[in-house]
Amino acid sequence: MIAYFDTSLIVGRYIPQENGTRFAIEASEQCETILVSEFTVLEAKNALRAACFRKEISSEELTMALEALQDDLSNSNLTLIELDANLVFQVTDQIAHSVIPAQGGRTLDLLHLGYAMLLEVDHFATADKRQAACAESQGLEVLLIT
Repeated sequence: MIAYFDTSLIVGRYIPQENGTRFAIEASEQCETILVSEFTVLEAKNALRAACFRKEISSEELTMALEALQDDLSNSNLTLIELDANLVFQVTDQIAHSVIPAQGGRTLDLLHLGYAMLLEVDHFATADKRQAACAESQGLEVLLIT
């Protein structure tokens, strides 16, 4: 199965979170290929840095997490897919047009959906129930990790 992972599941691979690590491992085991966008990588790095800022992890743990993320990208444990940002924004705007009035949604979550739809993945993996509902409304198969 080829899946696009939202950022929370990616971050959960590298730092302990309440159930986050278990979610990330469970989701990873179900997928032969995990796709991430350059946006996901940026958001994950910033989430890791924010965890250090909030003193949830130490600076040493931050360094190890960032190195592990880079190793996963280098070793193809995570497959980085780069898409034209303008195209992603156009698709995301179309998604927002139909999703926001009916279900609400956050811009960053909808950007993940835009990437997933353009990549035509088998599954969209998330631990966020609202994001999962938005993905399903767009015809994506969802791997909801709860």
